[in-house]
Amino acid sequence: MQLEVLTTADPTAWAQALAQAGRHDFYHEAWYHALAEARGEGRAELLVASHRGATVAVPLLFRPIGTQLGRGFEGLEDATSVYGYPGPVGPHDQSDAREIRETRVTRDLGAAMTAYLRERGVVSVFSRLHPLLDHASLDGEVSGVVEAGKTASIDLSRTAEQQCSDMRSGHRNGLSRLRRAGFTCERRGAAGLEVFIGIYEATMRRLDAKPGYLFSQAHYDALVDHDRGAMELFVVVDAEQLPAAAGLFSLRCGIAQYHLSGATLEHRKHAPTTLMIDDARRWALERGATHLHLGGGLGGAGDSLFDFKAGFGTGRHTFRVWREVLRPEVYRELAALRLRTAAATATTFFPIYRAP
Repeated sequence: MQLEVLTTADPTAWAQALAQAGRHDFYHEAWYHALAEARGEGRAELLVASHRGATVAVPLLFRPIGTQLGRGFEGLEDATSVYGYPGPVGPHDQSDAREIRETRVTRDLGAAMTAYLRERGVVSVFSRLHPLLDHASLDGEVSGVVEAGKTASIDLSRTAEQQCSDMRSGHRNGLSRLRRAGFTCERRGAAGLEVFIGIYEATMRRLDAKPGYLFSQAHYDALVDHDRGAMELFVVVDAEQLPAAAGLFSLRCGIAQYHLSGATLEHRKHAPTTLMIDDARRWALERGATHLHLGGGLGGAGDSLFDFKAGFGTGRHTFRVWREVLRPEVYRELAALRLRTAAATATTFFPIYRAP
């Protein structure tokens, strides 16, 4: 068993490790973790475990626990994940997947990961797993992997006729109305970033979103930068060429991802996002993607947002999270201190000692 720890200071080695592990998304990449570091979310590391020809790579953000809840926790930390769907990469996309399963290499890889985290003083770990990737290296081999909701996608391997019939009739009718009214969708790239930021941030404020959903200019620049995020920026305009909606979509390893978007208050009644997602579907299909992943509802809930996304296709995926306590005694002590020092009513929050 070989275990290597990489940082964002060496993005080349990080990228090579991901490529060796297998199919991945932009959520796993070094540049995206560097953005999280810049926002003060933790120290990013990619844990790479190799054993008997199989490789698993797990990106995490490490945060010192410090002394904010009391003395005696120096040197301890916890681990979390970046915004989105990171989780582990590999080994079941590798060529010898059947042999890997039969020899239970995944069990050894998962055990090595958790043993390393425990030994370095990690009290708890939380990671959002990618709904379209095979996480058997953790699922079933590591405790704490639980279902947290459903996500929706458009299956781009189906024919054009099937993709159309997979779409809810209300969405199809909405697309027809938008086109008859003169709405069109444009791909603007970095040139449309100012329009996107204005629409997206206004939408987040209107929805009373948490501050974490607003980003710096440098963060937005990275998303559309050719050498980093390389995302496609779509803008929907009305018949008078006024922006109505805007969104960012990524494409990695055959997976197109719906990342951030917003719509203007004036155009919201027309549901211009419907046209944007349909155009993104065509864009992803042209570039060989197998799925356009639309995500789920707020916090994984089956809410109106999920229902809207589910209307575009028949793809349904289980969203899982890895939430494991590695040092139970310390965790219980931290939880007790938190509950004594604040009215932490969100008892389902994990880890509870970081509840808002």
